[in-house]
Amino acid sequence: MKIARYHKESGREQPLKEHLDKVGGYCFKKAEKMGLSNTAYLIGILHDMGKLSEEFQNYMEKQKKGTEEDLPKVDHGVYGAKYIYSKYKDKIYSNKNDEFIKDLASQIMAFAICYHHGGLADCIDNYEIPILKRMDKLSDEELNIVSKEFETMYPDIDYYFEKSCGEIRKFFEDFIKFDKSKDHICFYIHLLIKTLYSILIDSDWLNSYEFEAGTPYEPAIPLEKNLDKYINNLKDRIESFKNITPENDLQKIVFEKRQEIARDCLNFAKSKPGIYTLTVPTGGGKTLSSFIFALNHAKENHMERIFYVAPYTSIIEQNAEEIRNSLNCGDYLLEFHSNVLNEEMDEKSKILSERWDYHFIFTTMVQFLDTFYAKPNMDLRRLQSLANSIIIFDEVQTVPLHCISLFNLAVNFLCYFLNCTIILCTATQPLLNEVKRPIILGKNCEIIKNVSDVFAKLKRVEVIDKTKDGGFNEEEVLDFLIELHSKNPQVLLIVNTISAAAKIFNLAKENKSLESKLFYLSSNLCSEHRKKVLDELKAALANNEKVICISTQVVECGVDISFNCVVRSLAGIDSIAQASGRCNRHGEGDVSNTYIINLKDELEHTSSLDPIHYGKIKALQVLDLYKNDPEFYDSLLSSQTIKEYFNRFLVEENIKDKFDFPVKNKDTIFANLSRNAALVKAYDNYHKDKYSLKFCFLFKTARENFYVIKDKTKTLIVPYGKGKDIISDLVSDMDFLKKAQKLKEAQKYSVNVYDSTFNALQNKGAIYSSSIEGVYILKEGFYSESTGVTLDGNFDFLSV
Repeated sequence: MKIARYHKESGREQPLKEHLDKVGGYCFKKAEKMGLSNTAYLIGILHDMGKLSEEFQNYMEKQKKGTEEDLPKVDHGVYGAKYIYSKYKDKIYSNKNDEFIKDLASQIMAFAICYHHGGLADCIDNYEIPILKRMDKLSDEELNIVSKEFETMYPDIDYYFEKSCGEIRKFFEDFIKFDKSKDHICFYIHLLIKTLYSILIDSDWLNSYEFEAGTPYEPAIPLEKNLDKYINNLKDRIESFKNITPENDLQKIVFEKRQEIARDCLNFAKSKPGIYTLTVPTGGGKTLSSFIFALNHAKENHMERIFYVAPYTSIIEQNAEEIRNSLNCGDYLLEFHSNVLNEEMDEKSKILSERWDYHFIFTTMVQFLDTFYAKPNMDLRRLQSLANSIIIFDEVQTVPLHCISLFNLAVNFLCYFLNCTIILCTATQPLLNEVKRPIILGKNCEIIKNVSDVFAKLKRVEVIDKTKDGGFNEEEVLDFLIELHSKNPQVLLIVNTISAAAKIFNLAKENKSLESKLFYLSSNLCSEHRKKVLDELKAALANNEKVICISTQVVECGVDISFNCVVRSLAGIDSIAQASGRCNRHGEGDVSNTYIINLKDELEHTSSLDPIHYGKIKALQVLDLYKNDPEFYDSLLSSQTIKEYFNRFLVEENIKDKFDFPVKNKDTIFANLSRNAALVKAYDNYHKDKYSLKFCFLFKTARENFYVIKDKTKTLIVPYGKGKDIISDLVSDMDFLKKAQKLKEAQKYSVNVYDSTFNALQNKGAIYSSSIEGVYILKEGFYSESTGVTLDGNFDFLSV
């Protein structure tokens, strides 16, 4: 009996045929709704074909004896890859299109099979073809021996291959119908390869888990079994809001409009899967309304999961709690982001988490994009779980500029080829359907019946332009805040940089005439510290205490707080709209004011390469338009004004040049993963006669260059709260595995600082290292209870 693996502790063996049957079966089932079941099945049974070889079985015998280290590891993936590629390579078709599809199908399968350990490789590397080099190392004689045995086990390969060619043909023809751009068609082919690869590695790892655990995997119960319960629970939650008595006429209108938005979402849920927009002003209740749509749409269209994707963990934590309580869905909701400690899960829960096998998955934009483009196979494993799902993108205007093309095309692929419904939620739709590589929206894609009317009726804030020549210095900003504070007990200032926020906050602290509570929020506070400050701030606001809060953009999205008055340092209109969402959020009083001010360059400098810089320029242009024709634009927060802003912002050369994710030498990640003309030419010159390559993707190069947030920062573990105990453990003689667990806990007590700040702290002797490479610790005197990480250290504390 040929075996696939051996369990040392129990002495159990897994028959190879059992493993191939299991993986092939899992692949078939996962790909069925995608229309790729036969292709996936072939990949599944072929992936470990090389384990039939005498070389691999000798390796397994050595493993049983504990002497496998005497032998090199066997490249078992190359057997199935070379088999499927060479078996049909010379088969001649009278129709050239059939010939092309045959080659495309066999090469797609060969890549997934060959690289199922270690990640997809570049198609071309320095004028060489890595997969061809691997195939050449395997002799035809060795392959033939294994092939004969394999074909006795699976005699229907030709049947499944013909079926697979039909599936690949349909995808390819659908790509051409959907998008005439050859670049985009190639990009979708690369996503098709990744989808099949994701299905394979998930199926393979799942069966490996079953063997190691000695028990079959138990998936979560299907979403549709609980949908009626979730729908009724959310309906009751929405109905309960009707029992709240409004305090004034404006609040009555706000409450009525939120109910109207919810009804629009319910009515729209009967739509077929597609890409839709949900354009609702801040404070319009779009989170609950989006789930009214999602739950009923899932029931209507038999969808399997609901994803909620947001830019920040703070939004996710807040809204996950709201949905968990509203739906009473308990453990069927997964929060998947950096603040969640997977080590606290049992083994089964970890597998469910790694596979996104939940009814509801709340995750970040970073995690979503990493699933398609990042390094670890663990990320790509999850791609297959997105199929046949509803994906809600909250605050979609925050998609990083350099990721726009990659995001748009991934969203198109999910919707039009993997049967997903996409909801683009925001108060400030960023016109992603009007860029060079657009999201393809259908007709009548807006869920809300009359967006302009909703914005007009939900108007709780008037935006007032107070910008002036030369801008405000910190003293003038504080004077302006104090002036506003005399009439507004609760005032929020939002600025663009940490340094400006800290300067103004420290100046306010020194002002003896201020008797109000002062709060400071920025990313220089660790997340646990920010949470504590926000809790205290919310309590003060709820008690109608006099409050001044000075913050960076960390409060702009998804933080449910409401002030009488907001001041926003000049930024893009989308940021100004988000800031205004923290003002009179629930219509507590009459229409309130958000003031726009501009700060002097020395107080708040933004680089000319920074998108914030261009956002400021375009915002000033829109402010001028509004001054000249206020009736046409209605208000600075109207949907018309926001559209005008994005029409100007997205055509800026220095902005749109970023969309394809530029890398070195004028290359882009989009080019790496599409029809790279330079690579095709190089291939044609060197290899066309020997290897009929149908795609030239640089999988490895692209993932090594990819990031969502560029890591120009270093992480410091800070001495705040429990962080002090974690630091003590990290510098103790605790064993390495326990320290690794502590590092996970330390995420809540960590701050990312730019290299310039890190170097300045280092020069002051404020940083020291632990025994774990790359782990930096901040000394106590350099973390303030008020402003977090600070260069103005209190040297009395420097005892470490």
